[in-house]
Parts: sequence; structure tokens; C-alpha cells
Amino acid sequence: MFGERLSAMVGLLVGKYRLSKRLVRDALSDLLGVKLSLGAIRDREQEMSEALSAPVAQAEEYVRDQDATNLDETGWYEGKGEGGHRRAWLWVAATALVAVFRITSSRGSEVAKALLGTDFAGFLTTDRWSAYNWYDTALRQLCWSHLTRDFQGFIDRGGEGARIGQELMAERNRMFKWWHRVRDGTLARDAFERRMKEVEQK
Repeated sequence: MFGERLSAMVGLLVGKYRLSKRLVRDALSDLLGVKLSLGAIRDREQEMSEALSAPVAQAEEYVRDQDATNLDETGWYEGKGEGGHRRAWLWVAATALVAVFRITSSRGSEVAKALLGTDFAGFLTTDRWSAYNWYDTALRQLCWSHLTRDFQGFIDRGGEGARIGQELMAERNRMFKWWHRVRDGTLARDAFERRMKEVEQK
């Protein structure tokens, strides 16, 4: 009775655009002339969840097997409970090829551990949020956007902090100049690693 494109559209309207079932029903009627009951919309959501469970599990396994993963979370609001929207968190574990999203009521370390799995041993890039403090610091990279803002903050404060901030920013710029050459294929990675020893020491 329902094709995969209609089911996908219901999933898109409910998921990405976060429309209520009533608004989805009205949008499909107004735009496509398709009449669906609220129960049929709920059934399409369930159908999509079941269809996506295996690919999501594959994506999660892929992320856990990588040598490097980025992890972050941001505020999210769910539904309309008593007193308005309920606070939740949207988490993302992102690699070069695959990203996994999870919405949960917690911003704690248990979510980060669940996303990465117990066997993850790669490099993890995060911000300074305490939910990541359990991970081995030798394998944890702080986000360079955050570090860059810190260095600029030192510079903006003036005085001795400004001098330190300028030196840190100079080393950061040197690193990214070389890294962009690695990315573009004009500098070998082993040459980059040799050059970086001086930057890391300084």
C-alpha cells in the first residue's frame, strides 16, 4: 500500500524536519494529495526504524574500528512534555567516511563509551567536556578550533599572555601550513612528522 519513497518522506518530515504527525499528515495531503491517517504515519516511522537498524549497526561498528574518530554533543529538544520541550542531547561520532548520530537524555560519559565501544583504541578528537576525560590522554586530541580560540584569547588579553598566545598561534599556523601540503599531496607524511617534532617540542 505504501512505497519506499512515501515511507522515506514520512521519515524525513518527522525526523529531520521534526514535524508532528498531524503536520506530516497535512503536508502530505497539501503537497502530494496523499491522505494518511495518524496511525499510518506512526506505522511508517516504525517501518523506517526497523529498516534502518541494520545499517545503523554497521555504521556504529565501522566508527568503532577506525584509527581516528571525532566525538561531540550539542543541545537538543524532544517533544512537548509537561512544561514544554524536554532537554536532550544530539551526539555525533564522525570519521572521514561515516558519521553516527544518537539522541539521548544524557550528556555523560556513558554515552561516549557506548558510541565508541569498549575496544576503541584510536585517536579521539573532542572538546574539553568532562564526559571525555576517561579516555587515554595520549590518544586524545583537543579540537583545534577550541585551541585556536584559546590562543587568540591569550593574545586579546595582552601582556605576557599575548606573547605566549602569539608564539602558540605561530606554531599552530606552521603545523596547518604543512598539514595542508600533506593533504594536497605536496609533502610526504613522514616528512611532516619529522618537521612536527620541533613544533611539538616548542
